[in-house]
Amino acid sequence: MEFSNSIKKYVRSLHLRKNRQKYDKFIAEGPKVCTEFLIYKTYEIEYIFALPEWIEHNSKILEPYTDLIYPIKSKELTQISMLKTPNQVLMVLSTSQMLPDASEWCLFLDKIRDPGNMGTMIRIADWYGITSVFATPDSVDYYNPKVVQGAMGSHNRVRLSELTKQDLYKLDKPIYGLILGGDNIRDLDTPQTGIIAIGNESQGLDPDIIDRLDYSCTIPSRGGAESLNAAIACGIACERLIG
Repeated sequence: MEFSNSIKKYVRSLHLRKNRQKYDKFIAEGPKVCTEFLIYKTYEIEYIFALPEWIEHNSKILEPYTDLIYPIKSKELTQISMLKTPNQVLMVLSTSQMLPDASEWCLFLDKIRDPGNMGTMIRIADWYGITSVFATPDSVDYYNPKVVQGAMGSHNRVRLSELTKQDLYKLDKPIYGLILGGDNIRDLDTPQTGIIAIGNESQGLDPDIIDRLDYSCTIPSRGGAESLNAAIACGIACERLIG
C-alpha cells in the first residue's frame, strides 16, 4: 500500500492531544510496545508502519493484520515518529472504550502533567494488579505517545478513565492520599481495598481532596530530599498498601 503524504500528515497530527481526541486514535511505537498490542488485541488497530525486516521477522503474529501493514523505510519512519531514535515499527490504534472497575484497588491521579510519570504509574498499577486508573481531566492524556511508551504495554491490562474530584467522592471507597505531614504509611493497618490518590508533581493533591481523605499518608524521609517523584511515591504506596 502507498505511504502517501496524506497518511503521513494524518499520523503526524496524532502527536497533538486535540487531534487524538478528534479522531479517537493514538500512536504506539517500538517492537516491545507494539507486540503487546498485537497479542492482546485490546485496541483496534488502524495502521501498522514497519521496516521490512521487522515485518518478515514477525510475520506469524502479523498474519491477521496483512491489510493494515505499510512497509516503509527508516527515513519514512522518522518522518512520523515522536522518538528521537525511531525503532522499527509504529502503529495507529483506536482509543479504548473499556469501562472502569472500582470494585477493588484503584489509582486516582490529580493533575499529573508529566507523561513519563503517567506512563510509569499505569505500569505500576499493572504490576500490582490494579485494573482501574482514574485521572482528572486536566492531567496529561493517557494516549500521549510518551505515556504509551512509558507504560510499556500496560494499556492492555489497565482500564483508564477520566474522573473529576466530585465523582471521586461518589465511589464510596476509602481514599488514601499521599501528602506531606500525614500519618506514617508504615503504621497503617493493611486495608482490603481503597483508592490511592497521587497529586500533582509540584503542588501535590488538591486541598479539597485533602480535606476529604479517609487516610492522610506520608512516606517518611531519612535524608534531606525535599520530596519524592510522583511515580516513585506511587510505587512505594502500592507496595505498602497492596503488596
